Amino acid sequence: MNKKLVTLFCLAALVPGFRAQEKIPLISEIGLIESGGRAGTNAPRELIVGIESSRYLFYKLLESGTVIKGGQFLPGFNSFSIEIGDRFEHPGAYAYALVLKSGSLVIRKNFTLDIRIQESEIPKEESADEVVKHENIISMYIGERLIASNRKLYTSELTEKIKAIPRPYSIDPYDSAAEPSMKNTGGVPILGAVAAAADAIKALFSGKLEKESRRPIEKKRHITARFIRNDPDGKEISVTAAISLRLDRDFF
Repeated sequence: MNKKLVTLFCLAALVPGFRAQEKIPLISEIGLIESGGRAGTNAPRELIVGIESSRYLFYKLLESGTVIKGGQFLPGFNSFSIEIGDRFEHPGAYAYALVLKSGSLVIRKNFTLDIRIQESEIPKEESADEVVKHENIISMYIGERLIASNRKLYTSELTEKIKAIPRPYSIDPYDSAAEPSMKNTGGVPILGAVAAAADAIKALFSGKLEKESRRPIEKKRHITARFIRNDPDGKEISVTAAISLRLDRDFF
Protein backbone atom coordinates (compact mmCIF):
# COMPACT_ATOMS: atom_id res chain seq x y z
CA MET A 1 0.00 0.00 0.00
CA ASN A 2 1.22 3.51 -0.80
CA LYS A 3 2.84 5.20 2.19
CA LYS A 4 0.86 8.41 1.54
CA LEU A 5 -2.41 6.50 1.66
CA VAL A 6 -1.39 4.83 4.93
CA THR A 7 -0.54 8.22 6.44
CA LEU A 8 -3.85 9.73 5.34
CA PHE A 9 -5.72 6.73 6.71
CA CYS A 10 -4.03 7.08 10.10
CA LEU A 11 -4.75 10.78 10.26
CA ALA A 12 -8.38 10.18 9.36
CA ALA A 13 -8.62 7.65 12.19
CA LEU A 14 -7.05 10.04 14.71
CA VAL A 15 -9.07 13.16 13.88
CA PRO A 16 -12.35 11.88 15.45
CA GLY A 17 -10.37 11.14 18.60
CA PHE A 18 -9.10 14.69 18.75
CA ARG A 19 -12.60 16.01 18.14
CA ALA A 20 -14.01 13.80 20.88
CA GLN A 21 -11.34 15.06 23.26
CA GLU A 22 -12.24 18.67 22.50
CA LYS A 23 -15.88 17.90 23.25
CA ILE A 24 -15.04 16.77 26.80
CA PRO A 25 -15.99 19.73 29.07
CA LEU A 26 -13.05 21.44 30.73
CA ILE A 27 -14.99 21.63 33.98
CA SER A 28 -17.82 19.30 34.90
CA GLU A 29 -19.11 20.97 38.06
CA ILE A 30 -19.03 24.32 39.81
CA GLY A 31 -20.69 25.58 42.97
CA LEU A 32 -20.39 27.50 46.21
CA ILE A 33 -18.81 25.86 49.24
CA GLU A 34 -20.77 26.46 52.43
CA SER A 35 -18.42 27.33 55.27
CA GLY A 36 -20.82 26.53 58.10
CA GLY A 37 -24.32 26.93 59.44
CA ARG A 38 -23.60 28.84 62.62
CA ALA A 39 -24.26 32.55 62.65
CA GLY A 40 -21.27 34.85 63.07
CA THR A 41 -21.10 38.35 64.46
CA ASN A 42 -19.52 39.74 61.28
CA ALA A 43 -20.46 39.34 57.64
CA PRO A 44 -18.16 36.99 55.66
CA ARG A 45 -15.59 38.82 53.55
CA GLU A 46 -15.21 36.17 50.87
CA LEU A 47 -17.00 33.29 49.18
CA ILE A 48 -15.42 29.96 48.22
CA VAL A 49 -16.12 28.51 44.76
CA GLY A 50 -15.44 24.83 44.10
CA ILE A 51 -14.71 23.42 40.64
CA GLU A 52 -14.25 19.93 39.20
CA SER A 53 -11.70 20.08 36.36
CA SER A 54 -11.23 17.38 33.72
CA ARG A 55 -7.59 18.30 33.03
CA TYR A 56 -4.80 20.75 33.79
CA LEU A 57 -6.10 24.25 33.14
CA PHE A 58 -4.86 27.80 33.47
CA TYR A 59 -7.56 30.20 34.58
CA LYS A 60 -8.24 33.90 35.06
CA LEU A 61 -11.17 35.36 36.98
CA LEU A 62 -12.38 38.72 35.70
CA GLU A 63 -14.76 41.29 37.11
CA SER A 64 -15.78 44.25 34.97
CA GLY A 65 -12.96 43.34 32.57
CA THR A 66 -10.29 43.39 35.30
CA VAL A 67 -8.37 40.27 36.30
CA ILE A 68 -8.85 39.77 40.05
CA LYS A 69 -7.45 36.24 40.38
CA GLY A 70 -5.55 33.64 38.37
CA GLY A 71 -3.72 30.34 38.59
CA GLN A 72 -3.91 26.71 37.55
CA PHE A 73 -6.52 24.02 38.09
CA LEU A 74 -5.45 20.41 38.53
CA PRO A 75 -7.53 17.44 37.40
CA GLY A 76 -10.21 16.87 40.04
CA PHE A 77 -11.43 19.22 42.74
CA ASN A 78 -10.18 22.82 42.89
CA SER A 79 -11.33 25.95 44.69
CA PHE A 80 -10.74 29.68 44.71
CA SER A 81 -12.10 32.55 46.80
CA ILE A 82 -13.93 35.69 45.72
CA GLU A 83 -13.57 38.67 48.02
CA ILE A 84 -16.93 40.40 48.31
CA GLY A 85 -16.01 43.24 50.67
CA ASP A 86 -19.08 45.18 51.76
CA ARG A 87 -21.47 43.76 49.18
CA PHE A 88 -23.76 42.49 51.89
CA GLU A 89 -24.36 46.19 52.52
CA HIS A 90 -25.20 46.62 48.82
CA PRO A 91 -27.06 43.47 47.72
CA GLY A 92 -27.61 42.76 44.06
CA ALA A 93 -26.23 40.80 41.09
CA TYR A 94 -22.49 40.87 40.34
CA ALA A 95 -21.12 39.48 37.07
CA TYR A 96 -17.86 37.54 36.67
CA ALA A 97 -16.02 35.83 33.81
CA LEU A 98 -13.88 32.71 34.14
CA VAL A 99 -11.36 32.32 31.29
CA LEU A 100 -9.98 28.78 30.90
CA LYS A 101 -6.96 27.81 28.80
CA SER A 102 -5.87 24.30 27.83
CA GLY A 103 -3.12 24.27 25.17
CA SER A 104 -4.38 26.40 22.30
CA LEU A 105 -7.99 26.15 23.51
CA VAL A 106 -9.30 29.23 25.34
CA ILE A 107 -12.88 29.33 26.64
CA ARG A 108 -14.71 32.07 28.51
CA LYS A 109 -17.42 31.13 31.02
CA ASN A 110 -19.71 33.77 32.54
CA PHE A 111 -21.52 33.55 35.87
CA THR A 112 -23.28 35.84 38.33
CA LEU A 113 -23.33 36.05 42.12
CA ASP A 114 -26.77 37.16 43.26
CA ILE A 115 -27.01 38.43 46.85
CA ARG A 116 -30.33 38.98 48.61
CA ILE A 117 -30.70 40.24 52.20
CA GLN A 118 -33.38 39.68 54.83
CA GLU A 119 -33.21 41.53 58.14
CA SER A 120 -35.04 41.13 61.44
CA GLU A 121 -34.60 42.91 64.77
CA ILE A 122 -33.24 40.78 67.59
CA PRO A 123 -35.63 40.89 70.57
CA LYS A 124 -33.98 42.04 73.77
CA GLU A 125 -33.69 39.15 76.21
CA GLU A 126 -35.27 39.63 79.60
CA SER A 127 -33.16 38.89 82.62
CA ALA A 128 -33.78 35.40 83.93
CA ASP A 129 -32.24 36.18 87.32
CA GLU A 130 -34.53 35.46 90.23
CA VAL A 131 -34.54 37.80 93.22
CA VAL A 132 -35.23 35.97 96.47
CA LYS A 133 -36.02 37.72 99.73
CA HIS A 134 -34.64 36.29 102.96
CA GLU A 135 -35.57 37.10 106.52
CA ASN A 136 -33.56 36.05 109.57
CA ILE A 137 -34.82 36.38 113.17
CA ILE A 138 -32.56 35.63 116.12
CA SER A 139 -34.17 35.52 119.56
CA MET A 140 -32.75 34.76 123.02
CA TYR A 141 -34.85 33.50 125.89
CA ILE A 142 -34.24 32.78 129.57
CA GLY A 143 -36.91 30.35 130.45
CA GLU A 144 -40.01 31.74 128.75
CA ARG A 145 -38.79 35.35 128.95
CA LEU A 146 -37.58 37.06 125.72
CA ILE A 147 -34.50 39.09 126.57
CA ALA A 148 -33.13 39.91 123.04
CA SER A 149 -34.27 39.74 119.42
CA ASN A 150 -32.71 40.68 116.09
CA ARG A 151 -34.43 40.72 112.71
CA LYS A 152 -32.65 41.10 109.35
CA LEU A 153 -34.23 41.32 105.87
CA TYR A 154 -32.09 41.13 102.71
CA THR A 155 -32.31 40.07 99.07
CA SER A 156 -29.98 38.12 96.87
CA GLU A 157 -29.97 37.49 93.12
CA LEU A 158 -29.81 33.85 92.17
CA THR A 159 -28.40 33.44 88.70
CA GLU A 160 -28.28 29.67 88.66
CA LYS A 161 -30.03 26.91 90.55
CA ILE A 162 -27.70 24.16 91.65
CA LYS A 163 -29.10 20.76 92.39
CA ALA A 164 -27.34 18.61 94.94
CA ILE A 165 -25.91 15.39 93.55
CA PRO A 166 -27.53 12.49 95.38
CA ARG A 167 -25.26 9.97 97.03
CA PRO A 168 -25.20 6.55 95.41
CA TYR A 169 -26.43 4.94 98.63
CA SER A 170 -28.46 5.75 101.74
CA ILE A 171 -26.93 5.93 105.19
CA ASP A 172 -28.72 5.16 108.41
CA PRO A 173 -27.10 7.43 111.01
CA TYR A 174 -27.76 4.81 113.69
CA ASP A 175 -26.15 1.96 111.73
CA SER A 176 -22.43 2.39 111.00
CA ALA A 177 -22.47 -0.70 108.79
CA ALA A 178 -24.98 0.87 106.37
CA GLU A 179 -22.27 2.61 104.34
CA PRO A 180 -20.63 0.07 102.01
CA SER A 181 -16.93 -0.60 102.37
CA MET A 182 -14.76 0.75 99.52
CA LYS A 183 -12.72 -2.44 99.64
CA ASN A 184 -15.68 -4.53 98.58
CA THR A 185 -16.84 -2.18 95.86
CA GLY A 186 -16.30 -3.67 92.41
CA GLY A 187 -15.29 -1.62 89.36
CA VAL A 188 -12.65 -0.83 86.79
CA PRO A 189 -9.34 0.70 87.95
CA ILE A 190 -9.16 4.43 87.19
CA LEU A 191 -6.11 4.21 84.92
CA GLY A 192 -7.66 1.32 83.02
CA ALA A 193 -10.92 3.23 82.58
CA VAL A 194 -9.10 6.31 81.28
CA ALA A 195 -7.11 4.22 78.78
CA ALA A 196 -10.23 2.41 77.61
CA ALA A 197 -12.08 5.72 77.15
CA ALA A 198 -9.15 7.19 75.22
CA ASP A 199 -9.03 4.18 72.90
CA ALA A 200 -12.78 4.38 72.32
CA ILE A 201 -12.63 8.10 71.51
CA LYS A 202 -9.65 7.59 69.20
CA ALA A 203 -11.43 4.81 67.34
CA LEU A 204 -14.59 6.90 67.07
CA PHE A 205 -12.85 9.97 65.65
CA SER A 206 -10.56 8.00 63.33
CA GLY A 207 -13.58 6.26 61.84
CA LYS A 208 -15.39 9.57 61.52
CA LEU A 209 -12.42 11.29 59.88
CA GLU A 210 -11.98 8.41 57.45
CA LYS A 211 -15.65 8.60 56.54
CA GLU A 212 -15.48 12.38 56.12
CA SER A 213 -12.38 12.13 53.91
CA ARG A 214 -14.21 9.84 51.51
CA ARG A 215 -17.19 12.16 51.29
CA PRO A 216 -17.04 14.51 48.24
CA ILE A 217 -17.14 18.23 48.94
CA GLU A 218 -20.64 19.48 48.21
CA LYS A 219 -20.85 22.32 45.72
CA LYS A 220 -24.09 24.27 45.90
CA ARG A 221 -25.80 26.80 43.67
CA HIS A 222 -27.54 28.40 46.66
CA ILE A 223 -26.15 29.01 50.16
CA THR A 224 -27.01 31.25 53.10
CA ALA A 225 -24.88 33.30 55.46
CA ARG A 226 -26.12 34.57 58.83
CA PHE A 227 -24.57 37.37 60.83
CA ILE A 228 -25.41 40.30 63.12
CA ARG A 229 -25.00 44.02 62.57
CA ASN A 230 -26.26 47.26 64.11
CA ASP A 231 -28.81 49.59 62.54
CA PRO A 232 -28.38 53.42 62.62
CA ASP A 233 -30.09 53.49 66.04
CA GLY A 234 -27.60 50.99 67.48
CA LYS A 235 -30.06 48.10 67.67
CA GLU A 236 -28.79 44.63 66.81
CA ILE A 237 -30.18 43.26 63.56
CA SER A 238 -30.10 39.61 62.52
CA VAL A 239 -29.20 39.33 58.82
CA THR A 240 -29.79 36.34 56.56
CA ALA A 241 -28.01 36.62 53.21
CA ALA A 242 -29.15 34.33 50.39
CA ILE A 243 -26.35 33.89 47.83
CA SER A 244 -27.00 32.26 44.46
CA LEU A 245 -24.52 31.21 41.77
CA ARG A 246 -26.16 31.67 38.37
CA LEU A 247 -24.48 30.24 35.25
CA ASP A 248 -24.94 31.20 31.63
CA ARG A 249 -26.85 28.64 29.56
CA ASP A 250 -23.73 27.68 27.59
CA PHE A 251 -21.52 27.38 30.68
CA PHE A 252 -20.98 23.61 30.25
